[in-house]
Amino acid sequence: MTAIDHPKTANEITRDWIGFALEEAGICKNSQVIAIDVKPLGGDVSGFLSSICRVNLSYDSLGPGLPASYVIKFPPAEDINRKFAQTFRANERELLFYRQIAPGAPLRIPKCYYSVMEEETGNYVLVLEDEKDWKTGNQVEGLSRKQVETAIREIAKLHAQWWDSPKLKRLDWMPHQNRDIKSSFAENWPEFSEEHRDILSERDIKAGDLISQSGEKIQELIHSDPMTIAHTDFRADNLMFMGEDKVLVLDWQVACRMTGAFDVARVVCGSLKEEITYEDHLGLVDMWYDELVREGVSDYTLGEAWRDYRSALIYCSYVPVTAHHLISHEGSRGVPLLKAMITRMFRAIHECRALELLK
Repeated sequence: MTAIDHPKTANEITRDWIGFALEEAGICKNSQVIAIDVKPLGGDVSGFLSSICRVNLSYDSLGPGLPASYVIKFPPAEDINRKFAQTFRANERELLFYRQIAPGAPLRIPKCYYSVMEEETGNYVLVLEDEKDWKTGNQVEGLSRKQVETAIREIAKLHAQWWDSPKLKRLDWMPHQNRDIKSSFAENWPEFSEEHRDILSERDIKAGDLISQSGEKIQELIHSDPMTIAHTDFRADNLMFMGEDKVLVLDWQVACRMTGAFDVARVVCGSLKEEITYEDHLGLVDMWYDELVREGVSDYTLGEAWRDYRSALIYCSYVPVTAHHLISHEGSRGVPLLKAMITRMFRAIHECRALELLK
C-alpha cells in the first residue's frame, strides 16, 4: 500500500485500510476486520490542531486483547487551523513524540498502534488507543482542585525523567518555544486588548502593556535552566480522568524542550475553576517540587521552582493573546473558552505578583 492510499479525512477510512494499519501494528494476526463504523468526534473532544474520529470494528474472530474501537487523528479540516498546525509542525511533533518518547514515558498516555506521515504534504494519521471509559476534561467548566493536583503529579513524572537530560539535545524536532517570545505578544496585544475590553480590567490592561514591552526579559526567564520536556498545552481539554485520582494525558502536538513549570502554570491558571490564593499557588508548586525530588531531581531549589512558575504564568498569557483569532473561531465554544482563559490567567498573574519579575 502506498502513501497516497492513507486516508486524509474520516470519510476516507475503509475496512481495507484499517485492516492494513492493524496488521502493520501486529494486532490483527489471526483475525480479519469484517466491518467498520466511523464516527467523527467533535465538540469538546476535537482539538484545535487536529480532526478526530472513533472507529468501531467487527472481526471475523475476536482474539484476546483485540480492541473493539480506536481513535484516529488527522490534520484539522479548517484552513485556519491547518495553517496554524503547519506553523507549529504539530503533526510531525506528535508523530515523533509517540515514536520516540511515548514508549518509555512514565505517565499515562494513549497507546499509539500505528502512525504515518506524508513528508511532501504534511498529512498524517495516528491510530490511537480508545479510552472511551475515561471522561474528558472541559476547560470552560474547569477542573476541581483534586483533578489539578492529580494532573500535576502525573506530568511531574515526565519532567523528572527528562530533567536536564543530555538526551534533550538529540530531539532537534522539538523546539524550545512555540511562539516568538520577544515580539508575538507585542504584535497582538493592541488589537487583542481593544477587542476584549469587556473582559479585561484596567489592572489587566496595565499588566498586558508591561508584558508587551518585556519580551526579551520574558524570554530570558523562560529559557533559564534546567530544561525538560513540557507538554505546553497542559489543560483540561487535553486530559481525561477516571474519577479524580487517575489522569490520562492527550495531544502532544506542541511539546517543547523548556521549563517544566510551564505545564504547572498552564493547568493551574488555565483550568482550575475555583479562585485560589497566593498560598494555594505556593502549595501547588511545592507539591510539584516534592514530586520532582521524589523522582530523583536534585540541584533545583523550591525557590527556583517558584520563580519558574511565576515566569511561566506570564508566558501563559501569550496563549490567548497570540491565538485569539484561532480560538474564537471554534464554534459556539470558542468565545467562552477564550473568556475563561483570559480571566483565569490574568487573575493568577496578579495573585502571584508575577510581574515583579519584570521590573
